[in-house]
Amino acid sequence: MKAVCLNERQVSVLGSSITNFYDFRHYRSRVRGAAPHLLLAIACVRLGRLTDARREVEKMLKINPAITVQAWKLGYSFRDPAILDRYALDLVQSGLPEK
Repeated sequence: MKAVCLNERQVSVLGSSITNFYDFRHYRSRVRGAAPHLLLAIACVRLGRLTDARREVEKMLKINPAITVQAWKLGYSFRDPAILDRYALDLVQSGLPEK
């Protein structure tokens, strides 16, 4: 086994990501509807948890079998369109159909 040495910034970013992930899971458990499944899938991809991301997409597809990345993108808007594109790529990695 090899030790990993992280600098202060890496620890801060990693801790923040993990905390936000678990906060979001708690939020999702209290919110009805399908959108949280896809947002959680994006978070899981960012954390390298592709199995969890695919599981969330599967849940979403049971709720709405017609959902695609293209349809999902119509419901979101960011000042920087590159953010939406990155999220869309995360959803593709999670197994959500593009069209």
